[in-house]
Parts: sequence; structure tokens; C-alpha cells
Amino acid sequence: MEEKAIPALGRPFKLGMLYDCRTNNLLSNTAIWDENSIESYTVSQSQPMCDFDFTAEDTISAKTSFLDINADLKLSVLFGMFEVHGSAKYLENHRKFTRQSRVTFKYRCRTHFKELQLKEIMSERQLHPGVPNLENATHVVAGIIFGIDAIFVFDRNTTDEEDELQIHRQLEAMVKFLPKVSSGSNSEEGKNKLLDNVKLTYHGDIPLDSEPTSFEEAIRAFKTLPSKIGKKGENCVPMSVLLYPLHKLTNKTFTLNEPLGGKLVNQIQDRFEKIEVLKMKCNDLTVRPTCEYDETYRQKVDEMKTTVEKSEQMLKSQLACEIITAVTSIDLVKGNVRDLLDEHDKSPKSPEKLDNNLSEMRTVINVLDTCVRKIPSSSIDSQSNTQNFGQFKLPPIEIIFGDLQENDSRTAAKRKQFLRSNISSIRKTVKKDLDKFVSKFTEIENNHIELSIPLRPGKPSVIRRQDGTIEVAWLVPPNVPDDYSYEVSYRSYYHVNWQILPYRVRNPYVRFSKYDWFSETDYFFRVRCICGGVIGQYSEISDPFFTDKCIIL
Repeated sequence: MEEKAIPALGRPFKLGMLYDCRTNNLLSNTAIWDENSIESYTVSQSQPMCDFDFTAEDTISAKTSFLDINADLKLSVLFGMFEVHGSAKYLENHRKFTRQSRVTFKYRCRTHFKELQLKEIMSERQLHPGVPNLENATHVVAGIIFGIDAIFVFDRNTTDEEDELQIHRQLEAMVKFLPKVSSGSNSEEGKNKLLDNVKLTYHGDIPLDSEPTSFEEAIRAFKTLPSKIGKKGENCVPMSVLLYPLHKLTNKTFTLNEPLGGKLVNQIQDRFEKIEVLKMKCNDLTVRPTCEYDETYRQKVDEMKTTVEKSEQMLKSQLACEIITAVTSIDLVKGNVRDLLDEHDKSPKSPEKLDNNLSEMRTVINVLDTCVRKIPSSSIDSQSNTQNFGQFKLPPIEIIFGDLQENDSRTAAKRKQFLRSNISSIRKTVKKDLDKFVSKFTEIENNHIELSIPLRPGKPSVIRRQDGTIEVAWLVPPNVPDDYSYEVSYRSYYHVNWQILPYRVRNPYVRFSKYDWFSETDYFFRVRCICGGVIGQYSEISDPFFTDKCIIL
């Protein structure tokens, strides 16, 4: 067991702390010497260094390489075995859409190195008497490099009409211009109008005055970083840690499993890369016109994304149990890991099968998108139209996918053939129904009928006037045109059927006089708007009104 260096990843390392390389667990509350002894035998030397780097990749491999994470630590990060902080939060920031261009800029600064003089402290000091069982640790923190990383993530979503490769190149050129701009160049030189929609996320080991959200704000934030570090690096945090084998201090033997091996780690990584792509594809579908128009299709995509996420969590849990916590021979661990990966690839929730299901769903949605785009926008946006004229209904999603779900034993070719046949039939039906809908909607618009008609009048109120008449009044809906009229209906407590006044009224009230109605009876009233051939919704039913004999005036 030799010395090893690892990135801190925002964890609170201190000299003398214990570390378990088997689980990559920091025993932050445990040190093998007391604080005074550690401070007495600590030396510090200045190691100033600042640089910057870029990456246009957003894979797990690219991210971990960007933060100098080796294969063993990579798996612990991937399985979520410990929480990362500061700039390491970048590892959890994934693209959300497949047509999302991303370029990441990293500013790195190192200030000083603190080292524990192990030989000296061991020759004069015994281990701290409060140290618990050392079997939970394999190394002691013997050195720490301090500094900061500041990571700026620039994202730009690309529309279907834009050239994704061109946008990505422009974004990359703009981000690479950042250090030049901050050193005094004209910022307008690097600005491109096509990239006005760039979004920025900051992950850093040092807080900023405010979170930057644009390229211009990133420039200003970048310029402030050197001053925020402090003259002596007092605001810096542990960035890289030197671990010293504990058995060389205690003469106790510790068993460490051999590394899993780069090939197998890459195979594990590959599965999770595919899962990330699946999640992006799900997000792509949720913003398609069909899913934005019909909630049931969006829910179907959300269900698929949930399935993908559950599959991811299950695989992580199984692999973590086998790799991180296993105490057995490395050959047995490797064999078990290969078995888990093979089992995952053959399961109904494998990335390949889930991708096929998403592909089928995307085929359907792409076809329906062409129909949804033809629906008049005013028929979608108008609340009144939705309430009365009606919204065009897409075929229930169960009709399209139901048989495929019930009979999952079909080969991919047969599923594709069935789906093509089903879609062809549905496309014809939807097109026919949509043509009728558009024709009817256009006819109504051409007749200048306001689509705000179905807005409901206010709830009728009933009052008894001084002259003995009864007045039923209601609030007028907003934006009432000149050709509005109201239909008033009523019923007694003892009847189910409503009686409609034999004429319509223009004013938002109607009056009754005493004559020929049932005495001492509760009556209810309701109102609705009518304009041309379009009939609106009924108002709320009035509160009961206890009447004497009366007649309509």
C-alpha cells in the first residue's frame, strides 16, 4: 500500500484525519493526534499556480477527467457514496436536452501546500488516546494543497431550425474568449447575437457577490476571483490531498482490494452514459408540440422517464453493494460485476430496450406534431373556446401503444411494422377530423363571433324591491360585445326541470311582480350568454329565494 493523491471534491479535509480508501470515506471527526501536536508539526510552503481550461464534452468521463478524478474514486462519485461540494457540484450538472450545446470553462488557482511531518511527530508523539478502532481507516491525511476551482458552465439550446454544429462552434469560440476579455480586450469582439440565449451556471469553491447568469456577468465575476482568494490564500479550500498508508505508522496490516480495472470501469460508465442520453431524449419529447398540447402524452413520457431513473438507481445500488462494500477477492468481484451488467443488458429496462420504446413514442409524437401545428393557435389559447367551442382532441395514447404494451414479445421488426400500420391508420383519421375542426373554427371566425362568449355571467342575486317586485341581477362577463343577450331560467324547489323565460334580455337583470306563482316556495335562477349561434355556459345557480305569488313582467 503506497501513498496516493486524490482530489478533495469539497470535502472538509484536515491534516491528521483518517481516510478509508476501500469506501472513499473521510472520517472527518477522527484524527490520530491531538490538534496542538498536528499544528506543531505542520509546515507550509507557497506553491502559487493559476491556469484555466475548457471542455466541450459533457460525458461522465470528460467531467471526471476535468476534475482529476481517478477510476476508483470515479465509481464512488458515480454511485453517490459521498456528497460533493463547491466546484465538484459540476459533476451533478448534466445536460437536459440532446440539442443542448455546452462548453465549460474552469479557472484553477493553487496557493500553498501544508504537510504533516510524519517522521518527526511519530518519533516524539504517541497516537491520540481517543482514536477508535483503526480498522475503519486505511490512510491518514498527510498533505493538502489549497486553492480554488471556479467552473462556469455555458449552455445554449438549439432549435430545429438552427444548425447545431454551428451554434456549438460559436459557443466554444465565445467561451474561449473569456480569459482574453477579462484581461482587457473589448468584450464586444467576442459577443455574438446568435448566442444571446446562452445560460450560465456557476460552480465554485469561493462564493461570488451574485450568481452570474450571462456571458457579461461571467466576465465581471472572473475578474473578481483573484481578489476573493485573499492575499495569503486565507479563503482557499483543500483541493488535492496526499494520503499516507496507516499501516506504516501502526504496523497493522490492512487488506485493500485491487483496482477493478479500467476496462470494467469504462463498461460501467458506458451504461450510465446511455441512461443520461435516455433522460435527455425524454426531456426532448416533453417539449414537443404534441406533449405541450395534450397532457396525457406528456404524462406518458414522464412515466417513461421515471422508469429510466428507477433503472438507473437500481443498477447503482447493485453495483455499489458489489464493488464498494464487498470484502472478497477481486476476481470474484469482477465476475459478479460482469454478471450484473449482463443481467441489466438483458432486462426489459435495459438502455437498449428503453431506447427502442422511446423511439416508438417519438415516431408517434412526430406524426402528431404535424397535426398539432395545424391547429389554429387561437383555438388553443382562448379560454372561452376551450370551454364552449371545444379543443381538438388527439386520439387516446392507449389506442396507439396499448397493444404493443400487452404483447411485448414481438420482435423489433414486427413491433416496427405494427406501429407503422397503426400510425398510418391514425394519421388518416386525425387528418380527417382536424380538417373538419379547422373548417368549423374558420367558419366561426369568419362570421366574427367572439370566442369570449362562453365566459360565465356572475352568480344571480335576488332582491325584493320596495314596489313589491322581485329583481334578479348578475355581473356582466368582461369584454361583452353589442350583440350579447341573456337567457334566464328558473325552477322551484319541488321541480327538477328548468323553465326558460320566453324571451331574452339585453340588460343584466330581470324583474318579476306578484302574481300566479307558488306561494311560500323556494325558487332558483340561472343565466347564460348567447351571441349568434354560440351558447355560453350557465352561471352558478342562485341562492334559494322564498317567494309570494308573482308573475314575469
